[in-house]
Amino acid sequence: MKKKILIVANLSMHIIKVRLSLIKALEDAGYEVEVITARDKYFDVLIGEGYKIHELHTLNSRGISPFEQVRIYYELKKLYREIKPDFIFHYTIKPNIYGTMVAASLKIPSVITINGLGQVYENRFLFKIASAMFKLACKKTEAVIFQNTDDLNFFLSKKIVEKNKTFLVNGSGIDCELFNPSICKISPTTKPLKFVLIARLLWTKGLREYYEAARKIKEKYPLATFYIVGYLQEDSKIGVTDEIIKVWEKSGAITFLDSISDIREILCNCDVVVLPSYYREGVPRVLIEGLAMAKPIITTDNVGCRETVVDNWNGFMIPVKNSELLYQALEKMILLGEDQFIRFGNNSRKLAIEKFDEKDILKLYLNLANKYCSPSYAKVSM
Repeated sequence: MKKKILIVANLSMHIIKVRLSLIKALEDAGYEVEVITARDKYFDVLIGEGYKIHELHTLNSRGISPFEQVRIYYELKKLYREIKPDFIFHYTIKPNIYGTMVAASLKIPSVITINGLGQVYENRFLFKIASAMFKLACKKTEAVIFQNTDDLNFFLSKKIVEKNKTFLVNGSGIDCELFNPSICKISPTTKPLKFVLIARLLWTKGLREYYEAARKIKEKYPLATFYIVGYLQEDSKIGVTDEIIKVWEKSGAITFLDSISDIREILCNCDVVVLPSYYREGVPRVLIEGLAMAKPIITTDNVGCRETVVDNWNGFMIPVKNSELLYQALEKMILLGEDQFIRFGNNSRKLAIEKFDEKDILKLYLNLANKYCSPSYAKVSM
């Protein structure tokens, strides 16, 4: 009988964009894989492709009500009892915390992945509470995987996790064959350049700085193009709304694409990937994808982002929250000679292959699954 592994994350989008390679690798290794996640527009896509998905109804990624947290805990407990997994991989903050506590109460071994600390980090009160809860969860999990050294060192310095439980990987990794510049029908150009920012459209992703820098560049280099790709927000305090993006488009500085079926398509048709983020990232997926597609990168000296760029080698790294220095980096990219521009792109591809290829990361996850699904471990854990 096959061992059953459960993957738990906050949104279907996380599963389809980041975890399908892991699911396939686990299935190829002989495991049965099921997923728990909240519903978004990708939920039915996953079902349609044959994945066994369970909906988490009570999860609101922004909710902080104590009653909601209790409901999440008990809904997860009900699902875990029904599914009866042998082992669980948890992702994203609430599944990491509550899912781990539920798993421990049911004597199911599990692993946490810290894929960025996100917006919780921006609120001192919430982060203090989250840190205490993470400390409890880390005691109850078998291992904690970190995607960048900043988060690992933070957890160790605050004694949230014991060092012997930790592993460090370079983001979620990338399939360098799937994301390969050879699939593009056009070659990168140096004039006029097309820049693209792909992200959830939160202010903390550097959207305001990108718009301000783009508007200034367009005054001097009117043929340059600036794309924004992502999901609009409903609250202008959090990010870019439909009303804001219409104003930006009307200014002529921005071209907005709300959705694309294949991110490789927009990467093929753009020249430079930009992410001026000050969000507490893991390692941004879009930057890894840009590297693999041989795109020069402009990003910030920010947690996770700095892992993807060597300044003046495959792109430019700038301080956070600085539209003027972003403008200067954009202009430097425009003024690069063709040979250096192509060299930047080739260096990005080299970095993707050497540092972010998913093969090594999947190997770690498979090793952990094998270890904690083994009969010998199950005897010890009871």
